[in-house]
Amino acid sequence: MSEINQDLNNQYKRVLLDGCAIDYRNRLSLCIINDYYRGRAKKITYQVHCDDSRCVFSKFYTDVDEALLQFLELKGKLKR
Repeated sequence: MSEINQDLNNQYKRVLLDGCAIDYRNRLSLCIINDYYRGRAKKITYQVHCDDSRCVFSKFYTDVDEALLQFLELKGKLKR
């Protein structure tokens, strides 16, 4: 992974750990779902959700790197 991509991933991780969600064009989001549903999940769980008609997607992840990879992949599809 390039140094620029690694820096971007680290910035996204800091945003998530600060309790904020990451949104792209109000159609794609990445968040720690535990911040919204306290007590339901034992482990930190990340949700990637997209409601764009070209790319409907929603999935939970326990690994932040997998969630970020999926978020960035979907973001690339929405840019086209």
